[in-house]
Amino acid sequence: MKSITIVWMICQLEAGWAAEERLGTNDFTLTLRRAPAAELPAAAALLVTCANPPERSVTISNVVRVAAAINPAATPMVVGAVARAFPKSAVLAAQVAVAEQPGLAATIANAAAAITPANAPDIVKAVGATVPKDLREIAIAAGSAAPAATKDILRAVGSVRPDLAPYIEAEIQACRPTVPSVARCLERAELAKSRATAGRLSAEVQPRPTSGSVRPSPAQAPPGPGGPKPPRPGGPPPGGRNYARP
Repeated sequence: MKSITIVWMICQLEAGWAAEERLGTNDFTLTLRRAPAAELPAAAALLVTCANPPERSVTISNVVRVAAAINPAATPMVVGAVARAFPKSAVLAAQVAVAEQPGLAATIANAAAAITPANAPDIVKAVGATVPKDLREIAIAAGSAAPAATKDILRAVGSVRPDLAPYIEAEIQACRPTVPSVARCLERAELAKSRATAGRLSAEVQPRPTSGSVRPSPAQAPPGPGGPKPPRPGGPPPGGRNYARP
């Protein structure tokens, strides 16, 4: 707990400094490096607590960024500690952390959603937009931490993937009144989208009649055996004689 005491002392000093003289990123680095790995999340949250409200968002971004660089494996726990101290900042903390450690996106989303389940859909949007290739895993991780928010989490996926949104909504409606599984719903939505796309492409490549494949009508058939013969000069009109009555 010695490192936490050091941080607290720094916070007390910081409270008396002018705004332009407050701790910067380098100071956060020096302070957090003194914290043992087990105390890093608590030390990060305490630094955020010391910040004046107008500067809190900037402080969260700097503290999370520094902590993620010092101990990448502790990043999810740092996000959880910050989210616990300031639930409204959970989305920001998760987004900054994932930008620094994209390989931990799902774990970070799970940690933030577990502390603030009400923010789970917004966490999925922010984290999923930052690492779109891991969107499915991010949604599943958030859903396991906040099962009551499953439907909103699925719709958050649709906001990041508009092409998938109608298929997700169809699956949500099909599952009523039960709560759908995030993994199962996304799997079925992807399958429905693939089938719809395949059917559309198949319809587009169907052969269409060309001018060479259209048979002329009898009236348009060229002269020859089976076609109408052209009238002979000075002869009767085609179709036989047509004598007028006397």
